[in-house]
Amino acid sequence: MTSSPAPGSAHQIEFFRLAIAQDEHAGAYRWADRFVHAWMDNAVAECRLLLAGIKRSGVQLSPHSQAIALRCQALLELLLEDYDRGEADFLRSLALFDETSDDFNASRVLNDLGTLHQARGELDQAVLRYRQALARLLPGWAGSSEEAMMRNNLGLALVSLGDDTPGAAELERARALYDRLSQPQGVARTQINLGQVYRRRGDLARASASYVEALQIFRRFGDQRPVVDVLNSLGLLARQQGRLDQASDYYTQSLGAAQQVQDLGGQAQALGNLGAVYQIQGRLDQARSCYYEALAHYEALGDVRGQALMWGNLGQVDGLEHRLEDALAAHQRSLALQQAAGATADIEISQVNLASALRDLDRRSEAEALYLAAVETGRQLGDLRVQDRALGGLAILRSMQGRFDEARALLTEALDLQRRRGDILAQVETLYKFGVVARDEGQGAAQLAEILRPAWDLAQEHDAGRWLVTIAWLLGDAAMDERLLQAYNYYATAAAVARQHGDERRYRMGLDTIGRNVRELIEHGQAEDAAFVCRYVIEFWEQMELAEWVKDGIAEINGLIPQPVAGARAGKSGT
Repeated sequence: MTSSPAPGSAHQIEFFRLAIAQDEHAGAYRWADRFVHAWMDNAVAECRLLLAGIKRSGVQLSPHSQAIALRCQALLELLLEDYDRGEADFLRSLALFDETSDDFNASRVLNDLGTLHQARGELDQAVLRYRQALARLLPGWAGSSEEAMMRNNLGLALVSLGDDTPGAAELERARALYDRLSQPQGVARTQINLGQVYRRRGDLARASASYVEALQIFRRFGDQRPVVDVLNSLGLLARQQGRLDQASDYYTQSLGAAQQVQDLGGQAQALGNLGAVYQIQGRLDQARSCYYEALAHYEALGDVRGQALMWGNLGQVDGLEHRLEDALAAHQRSLALQQAAGATADIEISQVNLASALRDLDRRSEAEALYLAAVETGRQLGDLRVQDRALGGLAILRSMQGRFDEARALLTEALDLQRRRGDILAQVETLYKFGVVARDEGQGAAQLAEILRPAWDLAQEHDAGRWLVTIAWLLGDAAMDERLLQAYNYYATAAAVARQHGDERRYRMGLDTIGRNVRELIEHGQAEDAAFVCRYVIEFWEQMELAEWVKDGIAEINGLIPQPVAGARAGKSGT
């Protein structure tokens, strides 16, 4: 948000005062048009100045003009996340438009109320308001840009609720309307939302095509602000595929675009996403630095939800560094900020994160209470994402408690919700957690491989490299516990796939694990076995056509082969 009014704003206020005095109806509309432009640019100071100007205009406003002013005041409160006041002023505005029988502006206010409910995480209420808005708009303004906007908003709310099919249908209708009206920027905004639908369904090619089309349109019109968001969406898509270098490139481009237009919010979003890539790669100092820089931007903007998100991310970094008390404090701070912002769905996600931090500290009863509360609230809100996140966390807790059948039942319920949402990567995670439960239960490597097969196949089908590495690692540990040679297949696979997807931390972990086991064999006088393991790993990489990704790893493994053995039994993979 900008903190100072645009140049000439005081003169504009005087102009609008005179315009309202000369012709109140036309002047109020011109004033409102200027206000909405400032609002869309996040120009908070100018919005406040315009509101102060109309209140001091000295003109007795009609009920209709009062309704216009009240709607603008509520829009500013929505921007500032003062949802209670915003809702009250929208409702006052709606009552005045009803009194003057202005269906068109009443539909706009109903749409605004939908946006407010969506921001608070009240998705059922948002859908209701968007439908009421369309009912007031049609059929009088059928085929208008307002109809396209409302269908776009309705579609996005339905998708957020997990109703992907009707949601996607509304988005397609919105896109067709914008296309018919020759409004390419409207088409682009709808393409972004359709991209989210395709991404969750696992149709990553269509998701990418939607984002790229939107990016081309915005760049053609020189519209940099939405370019920031589209590049972030492309980065998220690449990150979910495990293409971390590509994701980092998109986020860096987004950061540059945001800096170019002095968009602090866009900079904060890009920095947070860059931090997430560094976190996945194990570059935790860089991740922490990005999160703190993003946090500073959100604090400068007064964006409480952004601050909450960054504290949650910092809590995750603390957890990865085994600073469990610090992680708990960060998640507690995140939750307090979300509660201050009043966005119910985000509050529940923060509660799930806090529950997981408590679980890691073995404070199981507190974690259980938070998980159960989040499940219940998610059901009341109709928010499938909150429900499946809480169910997944609770399932791992049940597994830790030795209640394995309950854990599997919870995961089955979460998986059903994720399939309804069409969220492929969430399904991969839950299928992986079935393997975690089996490991906790003491099932052997062969059974574990069978249980994890659906997770592996789904991750491979959708190029989810991060999960392929995670699954291979779990299988490697299970096989190593049974002293099975196959453990090295899994570790070698994890290392090569990690390198393919830019995850140097896990690549290094894979090599270190293989190296540690080889050195133990040598220390126990098993030089022949150590040499065999080294050759076995190298030949596996070659047979699986992974060798080009791990040339330095091959050299490192070759260097571990005891020299007398290497000289006596040099073969294909020892050269």
